[in-house]
Amino acid sequence: MSFGAFGTIWHHDRRSLFLGFYFLTTLGMLGVDLLVVNAQLWQAGSQFAWLVLVVIVLIVILLLLVPFLTSFLLIINGIQLIRRTRRSFNNLLSLLAGCLLLINLTIWAQLDHLFASWGPFFWHLYHMVDLVIADVLFLLTIYTVTSLLNLIHFKHEPLDYLIVLGAGLYQGRVSPLLAGRVQKAASLAQDNPQTKFIMSGGQGSDEPRSEAAAMKEYAMSLGVPVDRIILEDQSTNTAENIKFSQRLIPPNQKVGLVTNNFHLLRALLLSRQAGLPCVGYGSKSRFYYSLNAFIREFAGYLLLRKKLLVGILILIEGAYLLFATLAS
Repeated sequence: MSFGAFGTIWHHDRRSLFLGFYFLTTLGMLGVDLLVVNAQLWQAGSQFAWLVLVVIVLIVILLLLVPFLTSFLLIINGIQLIRRTRRSFNNLLSLLAGCLLLINLTIWAQLDHLFASWGPFFWHLYHMVDLVIADVLFLLTIYTVTSLLNLIHFKHEPLDYLIVLGAGLYQGRVSPLLAGRVQKAASLAQDNPQTKFIMSGGQGSDEPRSEAAAMKEYAMSLGVPVDRIILEDQSTNTAENIKFSQRLIPPNQKVGLVTNNFHLLRALLLSRQAGLPCVGYGSKSRFYYSLNAFIREFAGYLLLRKKLLVGILILIEGAYLLFATLAS
């Protein structure tokens, strides 16, 4: 059932966190199947039973190590980012996330008895906070898996339009980040002479020209004909990029959305919210920057869906309180 749901979403519209949810559910079901197979092999006295058992043990060890490895990766990445860029709160996100995850895995997990000694109120409060942490980590896992799955394309279908999302300029020219997006779009349209480019990005208060104009200039230097380039130079954020670009596209066109890997999923979710059918393509950027930026994008997703997520959290906490009341 979970595999069927995953396949349906994959082929119909991948712009949903249910894609990651059903992918993980499918892996979980495969794990259960592996346990059943191992039990049957033991009953049959098969020599392969030990091999399957070793595989299961290795998988369990890996799953237990993943949270710790992730926290160390985030911390190391955060330190590397601070050394290479200016120090600001936005550049501290991966370091903070790594430290918080490590604290949750080591110190926070050991505080159950301490809170219990303070009385039932504090003990239940501790577990309610635990639920919030678990919900956020679960959602982050699904968001990450969905994001990675949306980067996979087994074939590139001809597209009528490619929307290239803007980013800040550097001294009036495209930054390396933005250049990567334009390069990705140009490579996608290489074998499709009918594809038109919508360069989407307005002019910031500290920029001498619009991002769209700078992207056009750079695309032309890559050999993209000027008659295939359309400018959308009024947008100031991702939602406006999509909204204003959509107005320039006739109905029933095949559309692609191009941005950086770390930004792709949130952009796709916004395009779905705007009613724009499209597929997404991510351009690569430096890993130490991408990881921190991905944390920022996830925070942006939480804000985007805050009403729904708060509602779900209230239901979960309410169910916990009801269960705790009935059990006492």
